[in-house]
Amino acid sequence: MSLTVPVLSAGLARIAAHMEVAADSLNALDGQLGDGDLGVTMVRGGREVDKALPTLPADVGMALMACAQAFTRASGPATARCWPPRCSAPPRRPRAAPRCRGRRCPPCWRARWPR
Repeated sequence: MSLTVPVLSAGLARIAAHMEVAADSLNALDGQLGDGDLGVTMVRGGREVDKALPTLPADVGMALMACAQAFTRASGPATARCWPPRCSAPPRRPRAAPRCRGRRCPPCWRARWPR
């Protein structure tokens, strides 16, 4: 089975519904290490993603981007900082290969700029 937008939508709808159930557990686990609001964040993000599902574009990549944007709208800048730039796709037309500053470069960058 290949990943299509309907398959993606169905899976994300199930995940969003499960976040409603798992919120208290996530909050408790996060409270051991952080401020204890991970469950709230995941529920809010899941609700926004769930609202975006009926209007997803037909392209899987664009649909994933729309879901990420919906989740970020709900979670705000605090969660956005958890996504390091190296997890993002490299720019389409960079001037030079990115420097990873001592870290391992992500596989997508290594494939695009082989040494």
